[in-house]
Amino acid sequence: MRWDSVHIKENIDQMVDEFMEIYVRVCEECIPHYEAEIRPDDKPYITTEIKRLIRKRDRLHMLRRRVPSDINEFQYRVCRNNVVSAIRQ
Repeated sequence: MRWDSVHIKENIDQMVDEFMEIYVRVCEECIPHYEAEIRPDDKPYITTEIKRLIRKRDRLHMLRRRVPSDINEFQYRVCRNNVVSAIRQ
């Protein structure tokens, strides 16, 4: 980045404008951004925390089906119960 262009300005307002242009350009290049999908069908009580728990429950369910074991069964049931408890609150 060429910060020299900020210092050669005569007016403080021009310096601030130049600095902000550089700053915004750097932010746009370096900071990742994404668009979150807001689904209109979601119920208002389904928070992001509940969605995270649901995804975890679903992953554990798939693991339980692929690799049946007592540990996987137990982890799935605990997570499933956590999801139900979170929704009921």
